[in-house]
Amino acid sequence: MFTGDKYDGLRQQSLAHIKDVLDLERFLPVMTPEELEEYERMVTTSASPHFGSETRLRWMSLAAERQMGIDVRVKEAMIKSDELCRQETASKS
Repeated sequence: MFTGDKYDGLRQQSLAHIKDVLDLERFLPVMTPEELEEYERMVTTSASPHFGSETRLRWMSLAAERQMGIDVRVKEAMIKSDELCRQETASKS
């Protein structure tokens, strides 16, 4: 049976691993196939992440570019939607 200290240590390790996984999860759309494989190993084996600060900076940049592209497409779609909503509708005879 676990003692209080052992239980607390195990809980802290679990929470740290979960935090690492969740921190990296936001970069999944911009990871290379090799990085995705390493992430999968990390998640499935509870291994520590081995991604350096340069990799994380690259992901942040790619994620920001991706978000800007999404924002532009959403804005364009909203403008198009507004234009369509302002069109006069044909009257029913």
